[in-house]
Amino acid sequence: MQRRLTTIMIADVVGYSRLMEVDEQGTYDTLQMHLNEAVLPRVSEHDGVVIKQMGDGLLAEFASVVDAVNSAIAIQRDMADRERDVAEDRRIVLRIGVHLGDVISEGGDIHGDGVNVAARLETLAEPGTIAISRAVLDQVENRIDVGLRDLGPSRVKNISRPIHAYLLNPSEPGAVRSMPPRSRRRFVLPVLAVLLLALGGIAFWQFAPRDQGRADIAIVRREADSLPGLAVLPFENLSGTSDQDYLADGITQDLITDLAKVSGLIVISRESSFTFRDTQSNPTHVAEDLGVRYVVKGSLRRAGNRIRINAQLIDSETGAHIWAERYDREMEDIFALQDDVRTRIVAALQVELTPEEAETLADSLTDNPAAYDAYLRALQQESYFTKEGTEAAIRYYHEALALDPGFTVARARLATVYTVLADFNWSPDLQATLELALNLAREAVAQNANLPIAHWAMARVYTRDEYWDTDKAIASLRRAIEIDPNYADAYAMLGNTLQFAGRAEEGIEQVETAMRLNPHFPFWYHFALGANQFQLTRYEAAKTSFENAIARNPSWRSSHRFLISTLGHLGERDDAEWQLEELRALGFEATLSTWPSKYQDATYRERFFEGLRKAGIPET
Repeated sequence: MQRRLTTIMIADVVGYSRLMEVDEQGTYDTLQMHLNEAVLPRVSEHDGVVIKQMGDGLLAEFASVVDAVNSAIAIQRDMADRERDVAEDRRIVLRIGVHLGDVISEGGDIHGDGVNVAARLETLAEPGTIAISRAVLDQVENRIDVGLRDLGPSRVKNISRPIHAYLLNPSEPGAVRSMPPRSRRRFVLPVLAVLLLALGGIAFWQFAPRDQGRADIAIVRREADSLPGLAVLPFENLSGTSDQDYLADGITQDLITDLAKVSGLIVISRESSFTFRDTQSNPTHVAEDLGVRYVVKGSLRRAGNRIRINAQLIDSETGAHIWAERYDREMEDIFALQDDVRTRIVAALQVELTPEEAETLADSLTDNPAAYDAYLRALQQESYFTKEGTEAAIRYYHEALALDPGFTVARARLATVYTVLADFNWSPDLQATLELALNLAREAVAQNANLPIAHWAMARVYTRDEYWDTDKAIASLRRAIEIDPNYADAYAMLGNTLQFAGRAEEGIEQVETAMRLNPHFPFWYHFALGANQFQLTRYEAAKTSFENAIARNPSWRSSHRFLISTLGHLGERDDAEWQLEELRALGFEATLSTWPSKYQDATYRERFFEGLRKAGIPET
């Protein structure tokens, strides 16, 4: 047994079981011909060694990373040429994964972590493309000229750490997909310090309980002059008692939300940053996991009516503390602390904010410390996603509004919490609960049209079956994103809503943006990605997305429904029947008549039902 560092390539045929079912002998013969005439020669020409062939795939290793990638590119281009005139549903198409890692060599075979990562990368590749790790990209980035897309840190089966993956498309010219353009001008780095302790702002709402799903698509690779990426880690409560956790968490949430409003920053969402709560993670590791360069860490200590806050901004690439400060104040001065910190840092660094951002950040949540305390306690209860916690959050938000009727953020968050009651059927009167949520959201927008959470609350209601209105939902979500360009959940919901409007190409970009901003995203991001992939007829990719969604949340029916239709299009009837049994176990009797469609686009609607028919779903 011997360990060594090597480059591993794994290739696999897309939909091999389906092809074999249609024409077993013909598929086998054609694959063997491709292997002998194209695949194996390309491995050999680039000084690679085939370790083993595995039915519909192979495992090879290379001493050179560049040789491995060039071999994979040559293979995919050859396969595209050889299958060009074959009917699309009969083509033999490969997915390839390439990784540079440590392996164990034993008896002519290799195994270990390096092989496992390469295998998982192969599953992330789209048909006809190559998925590579960051270690591989670092070696070949300036030596290849093919399409390049950042898939971000990805959580995959049986690998504990995220794998940062990149997609190479040999059929496209060299390019890197970037974030959508921002309408406001960029900031220079010192702006990071401007708002570090700005405690005003709003918190975000989580659509559903957050299983830590695959961190699919994180911050894209940028040129040197692009937007700086930042993650704010949960402030540590040093008060000596857990009853102050709500204060530390709430201050962190508000800081994230304020920073997210700055168009010159990429700010990782709260749910991803909070995966590092109660850990002693190295800032460098945190930054790598979340795909950013800068990390904010802090602590809070409360003793009676005094509060002490320490904060520091760290450059993960150098380990340097770019900025650090300690603040010691009375709790009654918490809002003056915000103004003082912002004013002194802006004056010291001579940073200029856009007029819109300066105005937005100058707005205080409330001038009432007791109302703010109730608001922070509501945020904590809301984050538990239990019936009891949700009901407690409602009580605290009402308390905050009773103390300060002009506390618009509390009103908007109260609207979102009522939609949670409806989502989980925790309300005895669903219609009255949704009506209350809609009215609260409208009131919040009327009080402050520049509040992202208010527009988010409106969209939440308009994407419910009872109030479904695609145009109003899209308008509300676009407005929320315009105000808060780092609003991950709004991007994801917009992407999901756009596919119902017949705009999947745009929808998939919105979901991918959400995944960049929230690398540790919840299950429903997988579903939104899959639904858009489905409507673009990327059925293999959609299948993977729906399976990921189901793995995170097996009880969500929509994932099963779309997976059944996808399997129908792929000709995988056996798997579709198994998913149908899963649906029935959830209490849903599947017939076409019981599956109403929200699709505005007739082609999209027919594609969905056509897949169900192919899967064997009866009309009634």
